[in-house]
Amino acid sequence: MTILEEALKLVRGDRNDSYGTAFNDFSRTGIMAGAVLHEWAKVAGKSELPIPLPPELVGLFMVCVKLSRECHLHKSDNLVDGAGYLQTVADVIAEKEKRAATPPV
Repeated sequence: MTILEEALKLVRGDRNDSYGTAFNDFSRTGIMAGAVLHEWAKVAGKSELPIPLPPELVGLFMVCVKLSRECHLHKSDNLVDGAGYLQTVADVIAEKEKRAATPPV
């Protein structure tokens, strides 16, 4: 199985079943990360309002984590997960476009 095949199997199966869609998972994470950044910035005297990170940005940060780990020490898991996170970023963008095109009920 290739890295891309393994990554797609994870993001379309196990990970999606465990964490929900990438859009929902990364949106929740973006809200939490925004709150953490807000508190850090507040202490540093740099912010007034928490700003949630967009879900696609959360996915890109997760790719950064995997790249950092791979730069330190090769592990195939880093490559598989990095590819999987890039796929979830594409999924999040598609979901955002779908939601923007669907009128509210």
